[in-house]
Amino acid sequence: MVEKNSLKNIKILVFQKSGYIGGAEKNLQRWVKYFHDKYNTKIILCGPGNGKFFEEMEVNGCEISRSDLPDWRKGKNFLKRYIIRSKIWNSYRNKNSVNLIFSNDFFYSPYAVYLGKKLNIPVIVHIQSDLEPKRINQYSLNHADGVIITTRSTYKKISPFFKPNVLKMIPCGVEYPLKPISFDPIFQFDQEKKI
Repeated sequence: MVEKNSLKNIKILVFQKSGYIGGAEKNLQRWVKYFHDKYNTKIILCGPGNGKFFEEMEVNGCEISRSDLPDWRKGKNFLKRYIIRSKIWNSYRNKNSVNLIFSNDFFYSPYAVYLGKKLNIPVIVHIQSDLEPKRINQYSLNHADGVIITTRSTYKKISPFFKPNVLKMIPCGVEYPLKPISFDPIFQFDQEKKI
């Protein structure tokens, strides 16, 4: 289990695909605010870097690491995704650069899992939509240290494909304006790795 005191002053690299502000982005804004206010956590957002979401997060003190991450599942991106993945690795290979990786959607989880394994740091993936079991291997979800699911139906469908204590269901309806969260999502996981 991650110790709460170990969260002070850490850096979390967040993979974020969309610059649009929807429910997933509102949840992420709420979590970022919570971790920043409670633990003085530094957030580095990795993604395209354009759109209202990235603008708001930058104004609120997040570092933006602009990177054109091609969709993992598209065949036409086969070579490009491996080149980009290597560039990301080169950017963060200093082990002190980040302590935790969080992918805010499963489309970028292969990048997050790759980097987490190379740096030997925990990776958490947040899945906020329905997911078919065939996508688990395709998006390297079975290699993440933690996977957050937001619905019971998805949990029931995919839980047999995960090791114990990896998959957790945390319902996360969002009200706007954002309200403080009452839980630490990181503490939902029993992990061997320590931050």
